[in-house]
Amino acid sequence: MAGDGEKPKQPWLISFFSALLLVAVYGLGVRLFTPRVGLWAAGLCLLLPGLYLARLDFLLDYPLVAMVTLCFCCLTYWRYSTTRLGGWLWAIVVGLTLGLALMVKQPALFFLFTPLVWVSLSWLKQRAWERWAQLMVSLGVAVLVFGPWYRTNWLLMFTAGKRATIDSAIAEGDPALNTLGAWTYYWHEFPKLVSWPLLLVPLVGLLLHWLSRRWPLPGFTSQGGVGCNGKPGSGWRSFGSGLTC
Repeated sequence: MAGDGEKPKQPWLISFFSALLLVAVYGLGVRLFTPRVGLWAAGLCLLLPGLYLARLDFLLDYPLVAMVTLCFCCLTYWRYSTTRLGGWLWAIVVGLTLGLALMVKQPALFFLFTPLVWVSLSWLKQRAWERWAQLMVSLGVAVLVFGPWYRTNWLLMFTAGKRATIDSAIAEGDPALNTLGAWTYYWHEFPKLVSWPLLLVPLVGLLLHWLSRRWPLPGFTSQGGVGCNGKPGSGWRSFGSGLTC
């Protein structure tokens, strides 16, 4: 909260992280699909109720979403980089964004751990030792970013983590971890976070895709398909881009 006579800073912070989220989502759409898919994905981020409700007040959960998405976007560009210089530069950028994401909130590691392990195992299988060196440099950069703060505030991290998870869950009456309600909580909340219109449209598209594979429809090809840019696609990538056209 801003003091008496001070301008509130929360709207500027929310706008900043909103811009990061939109840029990261658009970048992922462009790299994995087409620019049109990136624009649609960024537009949907503005419409999702779960996100615009989080923008009404400044909580660390929204910056966490933005930084995790930005780090995953940089990791994707690093994964598909084709030049040696580009690989090293993206590795450094991934380290910076990973360190900043962990500075925002520690649960960022929960979302980024699996992609990092998957990428490292794929490079190990390919015996891409230079990529492994880039990974080590990236992790070193991340440690340089979050290491000093973590070393000074390690006790605060443990106590704050307990208050933010266990204590708050008890105070809000959330179901216990050993109950079915705790593991299916987000399944029940998903329609509220996404909204029924935005949830039903892709479900109908999935149904049409399945029907077209069994009974081909005129003007629709189930093998490969056509992406938003008119170029042939393949598999679920083409289907995902077709849904947002």
